[in-house]
Amino acid sequence: MRNCWFATPGIARPMSIRCWSSRWRRMPMASDRKLTAFFLGFAARHKWRFLLSVLAMPIYAYLVAEAPNVMRRAIDDGIMAGDRAATIRHSLVYLGCMVGGALGLVAQHWFMQSGGIRTLTHMREAVMRHILGLGRAEYDKRPLGVYVSRSTSDVEAIGETMTAGLTNLIADTLLIVFIFVNMVAIDRKLGLMTLVIVPVVVVVVDIFRRILRPLYDRIRTVNGTLTSQINEVLGMHGVIRSFHLQGAFNRLFREDNDEYRDTNIKAVSYDAAVFSILEGLSFVAIGGVLLYIAVRATGTEKALQLGAVVAFIQWLQMLFPPLKQMGARFAILQSALAAVSKLETVMQIPLPVDEGTKSPENLNLTVRDLTFAYNKEQPVLKNVALEVPAGKSLAVVGPTGSGKSTLIRLIVRQFDLNPGGGEILLGGTDLREILREDLRKKIVLIPQEPSIFEETVRYNISLDRPEVTMERIESICRKIRAHDFIQHLPHGYDTVIAGEGANLSMGQRQLIAMARALATDAQILIFDEATANIDTETERLIQEALDYVMATRTTILIAHRLSTIRDADQILVLNHGEIMERGTHDALMTRPGLYRRMYELQRHAIPDQ
Repeated sequence: MRNCWFATPGIARPMSIRCWSSRWRRMPMASDRKLTAFFLGFAARHKWRFLLSVLAMPIYAYLVAEAPNVMRRAIDDGIMAGDRAATIRHSLVYLGCMVGGALGLVAQHWFMQSGGIRTLTHMREAVMRHILGLGRAEYDKRPLGVYVSRSTSDVEAIGETMTAGLTNLIADTLLIVFIFVNMVAIDRKLGLMTLVIVPVVVVVVDIFRRILRPLYDRIRTVNGTLTSQINEVLGMHGVIRSFHLQGAFNRLFREDNDEYRDTNIKAVSYDAAVFSILEGLSFVAIGGVLLYIAVRATGTEKALQLGAVVAFIQWLQMLFPPLKQMGARFAILQSALAAVSKLETVMQIPLPVDEGTKSPENLNLTVRDLTFAYNKEQPVLKNVALEVPAGKSLAVVGPTGSGKSTLIRLIVRQFDLNPGGGEILLGGTDLREILREDLRKKIVLIPQEPSIFEETVRYNISLDRPEVTMERIESICRKIRAHDFIQHLPHGYDTVIAGEGANLSMGQRQLIAMARALATDAQILIFDEATANIDTETERLIQEALDYVMATRTTILIAHRLSTIRDADQILVLNHGEIMERGTHDALMTRPGLYRRMYELQRHAIPDQ
């Protein structure tokens, strides 16, 4: 097994791509029957379209298989018998069979594809809805590219099967059945001789099905791994370039890309092999039938009439193309079943159960005896207790790794508390008893690197909510000093921001995120390192914005620059997960503790020893 990159014990973070790939490789594959049942659950709402498609299939197969039989009658009962009327009559029936078969083919494909497209739309929406409903812990367990691959390429693989593979597989099977029925009806011995080829084809197809299924399953897994790696490289390209990691990431990507290539080549080789074997079997069968007809014509047994010979040749010509294509059809089907397996795995990830029923009006925040660990051996927080009255502000400071971000994640319930690990109360109500949706409306987290959509400034603040009017947006932006820089953008509030806010500074992104939070009805705003990585002038603007926020909402600040939290009503100093000090800025500066030491180091720009 290859090494798992970026695996840090005790720290909850997304599982590395290689860890996930290795774990997925060891997962057992679900049975085809189970996967089919999973897929049919999505297809059920469009069952009438699929039913009409299935009804059109035997019509197509019967008419196409019957056409050589009609041709036989036209030759034997019409042309050879000198009956012009019978010749014309059978010729018209033959033409009707071909036209009816063509219409049946169009109907089966149209209904199957229209139902398939709608099913895929429903499936894609269900997958996205499920992914959006997952808890934060699930995102930390898997690379994001896994979810991207499941909701895009895997769904497309299923669509390819529904719009091509499955339809043709069923129709071809029916066509083969009707051809054999006609053959046996015309000449039982010759028909049964031809029928011998079927079990050979079935055995060959089943052998290759068992080989191809795990190959296509692995292809879909590696495809998700490659997608994750591309997402990771694009999201961390600055870090990769700064630390000259291009070679290392290229090497890792090349290894998985080579595996993707080799596995695909192996699958294609087996696919070509089964096609070649079936092609060879078709030549053997046709040669054997023609040899039998020739021997029979020169022997004592009654020879076949000319029309029957022509019909048998036509049936053989019609029979082996679908037999040869069955290998390809099954290959497509195996690829789709592998994709369905991956989708089912994601859809089986349990959604967080919302057992909350309450919606407190009093928004005093209380934390009691909070102890938390991502694993049992390394507690990140130890016996933390605090209280933030409604309308007040709390700043949480401490060295890197002291547990500040973990505390915030627990308050916004990105993670649930460990059993017996204390409690977090909002208005005297345990967070677990509050509706998650209601909790999200009451508490908003503004991360250090806020998410910016590739949309207009107006959209990024309002999030397209009709109640957030332009007047409200401008009023909020003026109060937090964001209006000035927005007005200087090419199109003001209608300026489209580049992906991830690439055409804005970090401070400008923070101000837009603040405006977005203030445009909600949330009464508790939490800022995670709002003033980190910004220049002094931008810090001044954000400080003024924070002053406005602290005057109007309950505010919790995770602070890196201690100069920005001097006006907080309460400051909490964490170190190694424990509260070392608490109090106002002035009170803490009178004590020779960790806070005072950190503040003086920052003020005098002395490196922390």
